[in-house]
Amino acid sequence: MHLKLYTVGDSFTYGEELSVPQHAWPSVLCDMLGLDWSLVNEGRPGTSNAWCVKRTINAVIEHKPDLVVVGWTSCGRQEFNDVQGVFTIWPGCTPHAYWLNPDQAQDVDRATISRWLTMHSEPVYEFRNWIRQVILLQCFLKQHNIEYRFVNTFDNLNLLQQLNHNADDLISLIDTDCFVGWPKEHMVEIMGDAPKGPGGHPLELGHQRIAEKIYETLHTTR
Repeated sequence: MHLKLYTVGDSFTYGEELSVPQHAWPSVLCDMLGLDWSLVNEGRPGTSNAWCVKRTINAVIEHKPDLVVVGWTSCGRQEFNDVQGVFTIWPGCTPHAYWLNPDQAQDVDRATISRWLTMHSEPVYEFRNWIRQVILLQCFLKQHNIEYRFVNTFDNLNLLQQLNHNADDLISLIDTDCFVGWPKEHMVEIMGDAPKGPGGHPLELGHQRIAEKIYETLHTTR
């Protein structure tokens, strides 16, 4: 029997700063699952959660995965589209300096959008929008009878306490049994004191720990 693992996320899922990107946690997890499994990893550095949602929905049709693992990125990353294509800007939901790839800043309209978002970012609004994305994708995967796990790369859940009580019903819709580390633990914490690259990305040991954590939840919540 041939089974397929589909993963999507940002640079942590892609394997940024690894000497061999194929040593990223998706590949490690696939090896843990066994010889019957193959991997489609669509991690992409600097991507947005909106892109992850769209790609996962398309992947269900294209790849027909048996297991989906989504590495959610910062909810502060916003996706836009212009004549040059799709791009993301990250003003951040925590006190990050805004971030923009140099090749994304060449167009004056992109630079204008980035400056505006940096000045007027609304972290709680962006967090609520991410929660809706989580619920949407969760419902979609359940309707297609696809097993899934969600995990945060970093910082999203820091805003959980800032929501008002009216958001409790929204939060209660999340199937936390399928959300690795909910509500406090994310990839940065899971990797712990493992060595990092200059850009802060996990190296092989960190990816090993992330894969082990996800694998553990597959066997304790099934």
